[in-house]
Amino acid sequence: MYVPRLTVDSVKWGCRPKRAYFISGCWLFFSWMCSISLPYLPFLLILLFNGLTVRNIIAANRVRRRLKALDGKDTEAENRRKSIVLLLTVSGAFILLWTTVAVTFICTRVTVNFAGGDHTSPSYIANDVGVFLMHISSCANTCIYGMTQRKFRLKVKNGFTHLPSIVQLMTQARQLPGTGVGKWRRPSIYDFI
Repeated sequence: MYVPRLTVDSVKWGCRPKRAYFISGCWLFFSWMCSISLPYLPFLLILLFNGLTVRNIIAANRVRRRLKALDGKDTEAENRRKSIVLLLTVSGAFILLWTTVAVTFICTRVTVNFAGGDHTSPSYIANDVGVFLMHISSCANTCIYGMTQRKFRLKVKNGFTHLPSIVQLMTQARQLPGTGVGKWRRPSIYDFI
């Protein structure tokens, strides 16, 4: 199933799949199912569950407004509104960052243009950008929470202010017991809080 990527002085370097590997029926089915279900199934589930969640939150706000007959500011409704915005922001970031790789996959598979050889071809660049954005998706939630949640920012700031003491505890833990250099003890998880 694999052939060498290149041969130099009768020495085979690297490997790549044979063309027959990509046109076998089992591989095509597996490749399409995995690659389609990976981004599109979460897209559908995110949209479904976000829709249900937003609908239930809006219904709860309506009931709360009718029961309490509130005309002024309702902090619970405000918190729910913020939760909806955060939920839609996180979900939207995931969908936006995964869309490029999902569309690129479909385009390269339909045109049978496997991006791999020419590093200047638009399909290769689009594929690499899509993979890059897909990987960026893993840290987007942290950035979104950091920008929107005050408690999250305080906890991160608290962690950074205690970083020197954590490093000091770790260096003390590395010292061998009985060497007379400092008082050695096994650090506890409670030392880091």
